[in-house]
Amino acid sequence: MTRLASSSQTRAMLLEQAGIGFVQGAADFDEDAIVASSPKNFVYQATLGKFEAAMKVFGCETYPLLVADTVVTAHGKILRK
Repeated sequence: MTRLASSSQTRAMLLEQAGIGFVQGAADFDEDAIVASSPKNFVYQATLGKFEAAMKVFGCETYPLLVADTVVTAHGKILRK
């Protein structure tokens, strides 16, 4: 069992399809505040920020945390939501 620290229905579906037990709940993190030099750096900062926020809200004593982020780019520029 793990805690999916995300509100993403797609990530939840992937865990379900893989047969991984999880509870789902997102911690508040402002991705719009990120200033990144590259898409790779953006994803790193977003994932780290989500992890730190989830640790404050949920901790990891009950379940291990699973955090993730993805980014879409075109011609080296990040296409935000």
